[in-house]
Amino acid sequence: MYAVVVREAGDAAQINASGDIVRERVAPQVRQAAGFVSALWMNDGSGGTLNVLVFESEQTARSTRSHAQRASTAVHAC
Repeated sequence: MYAVVVREAGDAAQINASGDIVRERVAPQVRQAAGFVSALWMNDGSGGTLNVLVFESEQTARSTRSHAQRASTAVHAC
């Protein structure tokens, strides 16, 4: 198995408020990706995030990596 790890920092209030967006929009899209195994979206409450997405193969992890990063950035922009 291979993981895509995205670590970011931003406005704490904005990130703390993004949970519904992750649950309703981001997570369902990621779960439909080829080779998806599991995912964790974590928030430290002060503006830091750590997102870990696990896939069956290196190829599926790499192909999903840029999409996951764009989705994460979109959440922080909302």
